[in-house]
Amino acid sequence: MAVTLKDVAADCGVSASAVSQVLRSHHACRVSPAARERILASARRLGYRPNHISTSLRRQRSGLLSLILPWNNPELMEVMEQEAYRLGYRLMTNFLTRPDLDREIALLNNSLDWQVEGLFWLPYANLSAYPELLLQRLRGNKARLVFMQRRLPDVPGCLVGTDYRQGVRDAIAHVQHQGYRHVAFLGTSLKFEIKSQRQNYIQTECRERGLPCETILLDNLPGSDASASLVLSCLQAIKMFPCAIFCDNDSLAVHAVHALQKMNVDIPGQVGLIANGDQLVLGHFRLGDITTPSLTALSTDYTSQGRLAISRMIQLLQDDTAAPPDVWLPLPFRPRASTALNHPNPTPPAV
Repeated sequence: MAVTLKDVAADCGVSASAVSQVLRSHHACRVSPAARERILASARRLGYRPNHISTSLRRQRSGLLSLILPWNNPELMEVMEQEAYRLGYRLMTNFLTRPDLDREIALLNNSLDWQVEGLFWLPYANLSAYPELLLQRLRGNKARLVFMQRRLPDVPGCLVGTDYRQGVRDAIAHVQHQGYRHVAFLGTSLKFEIKSQRQNYIQTECRERGLPCETILLDNLPGSDASASLVLSCLQAIKMFPCAIFCDNDSLAVHAVHALQKMNVDIPGQVGLIANGDQLVLGHFRLGDITTPSLTALSTDYTSQGRLAISRMIQLLQDDTAAPPDVWLPLPFRPRASTALNHPNPTPPAV
């Protein structure tokens, strides 16, 4: 038989009410710290498992939150999951393995079917791509909505994003100051709206600064065999050296480093590299710090973004009379060795 609150109470010699406060309430309770530790120890030893369904029915709330992203982001998901749990909520994390509007719509409807109290969502498509029935459901649902990075107009909620525009300005100013004469944007042809925004920011900033800018888009993320031909196509499109290549994600940047090194291209003398993302590796190291050479990067602070998103959601859940204002976090730009152009080499690579 399943272990009950009364079983835990009898085991550690306290009232069932005290056990309920500790195991069912994630906020402050009147149980002493010593008694709380005894209750938690008994619950672990006896194998107590809460019945979330009955708890939800009794409280008329699910305690569920849902996160839907257009790609896998372990750093952001882990931060948000831990922060939600600390505040007494369970976070369902969902991401698309490839652009799939039907799958994204299914995840949204599934989250609402589970009667989540809050929904975190980074839409990958334009508003016109989503069916009106879904938009009506989002507008009329009790679930609070926090948009991640980009919002849909006419859908209530608040937004927590990263200021890519300013980050790109800082990056372009850096490469121009370093002496790079040409810029290329290396990305995928996957139809992510947020990727198109970054691409446009780079093109606009280069145009305003008088820097030539090429765009090279790939049909798929490259493997090790495809990386050489990918970078070769990029180099052939560039007319002036030294040049700086913006890689739209960490994976592309790592492939570009390996391919350029195999071609004996001088990094950063002939080609400078900038990554976007700079995610944590093994929970401790930024990717750009452990490559050779170290990678200059637009280094998104997913920890701050995740914690702020949870904080905004709690505000919405506690007071839904007015949504908190949208927040744009700064995007740190981290110059590293891959753009340390101490000795410019204007000679085109021999490829």
